[in-house]
Amino acid sequence: MDIREAISKKPGVGAAIGVVLVAIAAIAIFRHFSPEPIPDDRVYFSDDDGKTSFLDAPNRVPPYDHGGKQAARCIMFKSGSGTFIGYIQKYSDSVRARIISNTPCSNAEMSNGTLVKRPGDAQWTPMSDPKSADILHPNDPNNPSVQATPVDE
Repeated sequence: MDIREAISKKPGVGAAIGVVLVAIAAIAIFRHFSPEPIPDDRVYFSDDDGKTSFLDAPNRVPPYDHGGKQAARCIMFKSGSGTFIGYIQKYSDSVRARIISNTPCSNAEMSNGTLVKRPGDAQWTPMSDPKSADILHPNDPNNPSVQATPVDE
């Protein structure tokens, strides 16, 4: 028995096949004409010492002027307490100038010229300083015995 005979003997089978084909076509058309989600490739910055954050283009080289204030890059973390600013980062004037001019830096220059601090701290610490390890790996603010996890940006 071929397909025509089966459909003519059992019209419900033909209707079911027709419905499935129409559904597949509708899904294909919908997916074809639906816009692709646009990835948000912006990253977090702060212009108030890490109290709050805002999104901006990832090619901004901190510190930069943001409405009359100096903006630094925020590195976000998550923990049981939620998402928070783990530390903020900027570059020394000399390293920032080299990045902007696309002039290569040695690893040592980059490490010495990349400055980090916790929100609210008074002093910036070079990433080359062993003290930066505590800054770069913050703990959950509400449970200091638990290390927080970096948020993928």
